[in-house]
Amino acid sequence: MNRELANNGERMVPEETYHETFREHVMRYRFACGLVKGLRVLDIACGEGYGSNALNEVAKSVVGVDISEECVRHAHAKYGIKTLVGSAEAIPLKDATLDAVVSFETIEHVPDPATFAQEISRVLTKSGIAIVSTPNKQIYNQHSAPNPHHCSEMTQEEFTSLLGVHFKQIIIYGQRGLRLPIHRWEKYGNGIFARVVRKIARTAINLTYHRSDLWKNDTSATRKALLSRMSAPPSVGLRHCDDFWPRELHLPSGQDPVYFIAVCRK
Repeated sequence: MNRELANNGERMVPEETYHETFREHVMRYRFACGLVKGLRVLDIACGEGYGSNALNEVAKSVVGVDISEECVRHAHAKYGIKTLVGSAEAIPLKDATLDAVVSFETIEHVPDPATFAQEISRVLTKSGIAIVSTPNKQIYNQHSAPNPHHCSEMTQEEFTSLLGVHFKQIIIYGQRGLRLPIHRWEKYGNGIFARVVRKIARTAINLTYHRSDLWKNDTSATRKALLSRMSAPPSVGLRHCDDFWPRELHLPSGQDPVYFIAVCRK
């Protein structure tokens, strides 16, 4: 069953997915858990259900919606969460009935992203929050072939403009971009101080990568441990040193993350 779900588009299945993809998705949901405590939440394109399950530990209520009937049945059976079959472009919920919508790696798969953004806005209350991720068009395919499952990809400006039609406040976070800002420090020259700072930063980042439990020992036990901590507040080390943890971006930032995560308020 897991392999069948994993092969359905790009659905992340904890037991089967490549380790980098696993960590990317887990960190996104852990980030979202800190923003939806006590809220009525929709996890759109919930897939296997592991993320909806984590959100359910902190939210007032969670409903997972997915276009795949197989995924919906699996998520409900495995985690006991409320699930519905439905399209991202026609969410099967009433207007203004939710406090938060979580949408990770979905909008690039939708033929009409503008309609999807409108649907997210429609189901949210006036004070609702949307947490939406998508790949960075300028970086995502830089070292690989285009993703055949993607209908569209966006730059940071395009992503912000699309969401800005329906949301007044948008904060963009970057994921998997921690290493790149080091190159900005070249402008400070090659003096002893600048060289030491760059070396310390590179060493700290490399240690963060190589000391990670996931990189050292990617087993079902370590994955299970990471999944069990998804709803827990992040540590200081995680927030500041882990490349997979989302960080707020500012234009022009000089940072080029692989993924954008937008936190939007109406």
